[in-house]
Amino acid sequence: MKRDIQTRNTQRGEVATRENRPAEQRRPRIYPAYEVWEEKGSIHLRLEMPGLTREDVDITVESNQLTISGSRPDWSVEGRVLIRERRVGDYYRVFTLDKTVDTDRIDATMKDGILEIVLGVAKEAQPRRIEIKTS
Repeated sequence: MKRDIQTRNTQRGEVATRENRPAEQRRPRIYPAYEVWEEKGSIHLRLEMPGLTREDVDITVESNQLTISGSRPDWSVEGRVLIRERRVGDYYRVFTLDKTVDTDRIDATMKDGILEIVLGVAKEAQPRRIEIKTS
């Protein structure tokens, strides 16, 4: 049920909060925009995570779940903030991988706040041509 709520929030681009932390420690959750495409036997995933470096991002795979998270620090200012359009919070996305993804062949690169992940497709799942023999 909670996953359905997170999916709906993600589709609308809303920011949810982490309910399991005390109120004074809650930070907004940011669901980064992403795109997925297939190319040359691999699945590519690109996420926008502006303001983060590779050291700020954590990628884990457990069972069939690829989890991407990172924390965007708040800019501290002296005085009273009058306007703030910059989003602050924790980036978070979970992708369910099917069995065609080879979890031992996952690579990630990050440049200018863009995270790109390449998921290797298992050889058994890649299309192959069947030769027709004469009888």
